[in-house]
Formats: sequence, C-alpha cells, structure tokens
Amino acid sequence: MKKIFLVSVVIFVSLSSLIMTSCSKQENSLPIESLSFKTQLVDVLKSNQTKSSDQSLLSTEQIGSLHNSSLAVLKDFGFTDEELKEYSNKNDPSAIFMAAVFVGFSESNQAPTKSDECFSAEKAKDCLYSTLKDAIGVTVVEEIWNAFQAYKCLTKKILKEAVEQGLKKVPGISIAVLIYDYSSCMGWI
Repeated sequence: MKKIFLVSVVIFVSLSSLIMTSCSKQENSLPIESLSFKTQLVDVLKSNQTKSSDQSLLSTEQIGSLHNSSLAVLKDFGFTDEELKEYSNKNDPSAIFMAAVFVGFSESNQAPTKSDECFSAEKAKDCLYSTLKDAIGVTVVEEIWNAFQAYKCLTKKILKEAVEQGLKKVPGISIAVLIYDYSSCMGWI
C-alpha cells in the first residue's frame, strides 16, 4: 500500500513539474535576448524618471543602458551588421523602438520568428498602427500602412521598412513617447 502511494506521489510530482515547465515555456516563448530586453525596457519605463508631466521621457543614461540589448535583439531577428550601422548612435532611441516592435510581434506570434518567416500578430500590428498614427498623423500612417498591407506575408524586411518609414517622420525626442505608448498598448506596462 505504501509503495503504491509513493509511486502515485512520484508520478503526480513528475506530471505537475512537466506541466508547469511546458506552461512557462509557452508563456516565455521569446528568445533569451528578447526576454531580457523586454524586462529591462519595462523596468526603465515603469521608473518614475521616465515621466515628466504627461510626457514620457528617456534619459541619455536610460537610452544608453537599453541600446546594446536592443541591438542584440535586432541581431537575433536577422538584422545584419550593415543594417545595424544605422543604429550606431547610442543617444538615438530608434533601435530601442525597433527592438520593442520586433519583440511585440514575436510575442504576439506565440513563437520566435526568424527573418524569412511570416508574422501573424494582430495585436502587435494594431499597437504599431495606433502608436504611429498618434505620433505622425493618420494620412502619413495610411500611406505606410497601405504599402505594409499590400504584402501577403509580413516578414522581417517588410516590418523593418514600415517602422523605419514611420520613424523618419517622428522627431527624436518623440521616439521615447512611441516606445512608451507601444509598450503600454502591448500591455507590458
């Protein structure tokens, strides 16, 4: 009797452990660089230093602390060294926004997405659209979005181009607001 009870307990503990492990892996299906970047970004955005009245601001130190991890994320998503050269200015938060968008799309896709695969992430698309629309206006975003939607498969290259087109229209200081608004829309903060 004790032997059956002991075997039952061992089986129960093993199954519970297996279920908990598989659930946590599904929840955190992001690559380690993306998960680390997201955690760091959320910590920075939740700090009191990021808010000045109704405006969200990132200090030079905060941008610098997120810069390297954002480049690691972009590299993980297939960005080449040549593509990353345009994000070499450590005081420019563009790489941080680009990394946040890619992490959001990967997270919404429920699987790590490689550069040649299609993204199918409605929440992340909606958040990107609304964030850019609020920052640069409906007309400009509609032009970008129409080109964006013309493709049947949303790949890394197409997403990168859409984000870059939007960022070209946004003044540098407003990119911090984009980062905050996108992260908020995604439910991270």
